[in-house]
Amino acid sequence: MPALSSFERKLNKHATTFLIGGLFLSLSVLFYFAFCSLPCDDVTSGLSRADLRDAQNKAFWNRNILAPSRDLVYPEVVFIMSAPDNLMGRDTIRETWAKDLPNTVLLRFIIGTGSLSTQQHSNIHRENFIHL
Repeated sequence: MPALSSFERKLNKHATTFLIGGLFLSLSVLFYFAFCSLPCDDVTSGLSRADLRDAQNKAFWNRNILAPSRDLVYPEVVFIMSAPDNLMGRDTIRETWAKDLPNTVLLRFIIGTGSLSTQQHSNIHRENFIHL
């Protein structure tokens, strides 16, 4: 067996200390990143004064298609993904089984609006205004 240098002997002697220290450091970093990404209690942090003023205005939330309902708490939420041009499908759902949902269930349609024309955007906002 080859002879160990003094550095290797010291390293072997303190291996457990290095292992525990490295483990503690790794867990500390993991906990920091886990808790750092949690949402803040103050939901207004990072908003400009104009955005905060708009958010306090109920009309702002009424004109926003993805607005949360601040008045009621829903224990159940149903999200339905739908194409922007599928108005008949959304109306069919509203007229059939969605009519029978209790008031404690929130129904929302998820519609991708990224590459829509101005006319399609206008149609979706009009539909949202009619059905909310």
